[in-house]
Amino acid sequence: IIIPGTCPKAVDSLDDCKAAAADMGATVVSSASISNASLASGCILQPTDGGYSVAFNTASSSATCDSEGSTLVGPFNNSVINEGVLPPDPSYGCTGEFPDQCTWDSPQQALEECGKADACRAFFCSTQPYVGKKDPDKLLCFGRASTNTEPSTGGSPQSWVKQDPNSRDMAASAYLGNLVNFSLTHNGTSANITMTGPDGVWYGVGFDATRMSDLPYAIIVDGSGNAQERKLANHGPGDVLSPSVTVVSNTVTGSERTVILSRPVAALTADHYAIPTSPGGINVI
Repeated sequence: IIIPGTCPKAVDSLDDCKAAAADMGATVVSSASISNASLASGCILQPTDGGYSVAFNTASSSATCDSEGSTLVGPFNNSVINEGVLPPDPSYGCTGEFPDQCTWDSPQQALEECGKADACRAFFCSTQPYVGKKDPDKLLCFGRASTNTEPSTGGSPQSWVKQDPNSRDMAASAYLGNLVNFSLTHNGTSANITMTGPDGVWYGVGFDATRMSDLPYAIIVDGSGNAQERKLANHGPGDVLSPSVTVVSNTVTGSERTVILSRPVAALTADHYAIPTSPGGINVI
């Protein structure tokens, strides 16, 4: 793998690209053939939620891996983008399912068409056939001019967002046990954390852990939307930590409460969680 420049030996196909990634121990979570002259030709790996997305760029391009230009990062599971509808410009290759917004029939098509269009900053796709679609066997992807993802309330959609190569902006999301939606974005310095769960009871997220015995740092939201940070014990409430989070908003829709928090990326103390500034997965419970 190289970060700047171009590969001295070409990879000739998407299958070869996926095989090369697997040989290096990378977990391939999505793959697509694209044609985008703003990106380097050939095999491109991009860190994403749970592993790597693989793209094979068929465009003839002089761009290198460190060239300016955006890369679509994803998929982020159980997330949607409800703002910045991309209009159905013919140059975007839209498939015309709706007269007022650009849609595509598959993530592979969306990766290629959105990747070529500067106005397209993101898209999200259904993972189930869309009711009322002309061809019920096809999925549906919606182009967006915004990268602001939100937790989905159902249907398990997936989002992809454009990330500039020199940007430190990062994002992650998770859907925990059919109870809590969680998403996180940060710019390298400050982070926004969105947590949605049942109203009237407490819910929380533990970071960098797969079980309670990992004794994680956790953010707990009570039944009224107040937030508290804790160092959890093994199947116990643990200790309350000095606050580093600020509640930005606290809203209730139906039976669900959504709380948006802000906090520094850096850990306030050794017991607080330092949010990663390099791409990769985060274990949460």
